[in-house]
Amino acid sequence: MVASNDQKYLKEAKSILTRALQKDRYSMNGYAQLAIANARLGDVAGADLATAQSHMARGDIRSAQRYAKRAQKKLKVGTPAWQQADDILSVKVPQVRRR
Repeated sequence: MVASNDQKYLKEAKSILTRALQKDRYSMNGYAQLAIANARLGDVAGADLATAQSHMARGDIRSAQRYAKRAQKKLKVGTPAWQQADDILSVKVPQVRRR
């Protein structure tokens, strides 16, 4: 639905993707598609948050935190979306010890 690039399907696609991601929180492709749908609908904060979640699902913590920080600046403090961004920002990046 998102790939069709047809505006009339985007709200439904967002709804379907949101419900699907509640069941599978580790679907990097699901978050990526949600980010595209949000961006096309003009929800930049939602697009940034979904992009952050996609990067987290991939294990790319630094990129996830970059997008979460961007999203958080646009979101109302204390909302569930703001909290999700905050959760991503609170993850510690593992330090690799070199010998």
